[in-house]
Amino acid sequence: LPRTPGTGPEDIQLLSLPTEEDDQQRFTASVTPHKAAALSVDVHADSQAVLTVGADGAICVFSPDTGAGEDVAPFRRSTTGSAGYTNARWADTNTFVTAGYGGLDCWDLRQGGGAPAARSPKAWGPTGRAGAVLPSTSGPAKPPAAYPQPLSGPPQVHWLAVHPSRPNMCASGATGGEVVVWDLRFASQPLLVACDSASWQGGDV
Repeated sequence: LPRTPGTGPEDIQLLSLPTEEDDQQRFTASVTPHKAAALSVDVHADSQAVLTVGADGAICVFSPDTGAGEDVAPFRRSTTGSAGYTNARWADTNTFVTAGYGGLDCWDLRQGGGAPAARSPKAWGPTGRAGAVLPSTSGPAKPPAAYPQPLSGPPQVHWLAVHPSRPNMCASGATGGEVVVWDLRFASQPLLVACDSASWQGGDV
């Protein structure tokens, strides 16, 4: 293909399109970063780095070019094993957020896995509901109602989604059906945007 207008025939390059066999060879590499079930996988849109958390309590970050059978060293391994992390999502190139039974943690690759760069206050609970407020169109935000009935098992976050253009904003879906919006700087209380106690049916999000 000619690269610029006005180029001659000698500048034309013939490019071969990838075949189905090439695609299969490219994407058949497999790694096993966890010793138990992988609970969450996220791929960064720009760097293509793969972020995973597993039931073994490990957080792993690795390149998609990692060869089949290669060992993946965990970025962080929870000392509490399966009571570690339930979900993880990239926030930007160097930071990501994880959810666990203790709440949300924000991590910075440049700081290593020794400790999170920021952590949600323990008083907010693992899903944020304990510290959340209800958005209000008139007057200040008000605290939500308590859980309308006992939950089976410990409350936990099942899903995370980081805002595509505001990396400090994250929404979570959790046990009990609530959806909570977080400021990942944890400078203000999260907002409980779903799960009206009057219509709550005990489902998970």
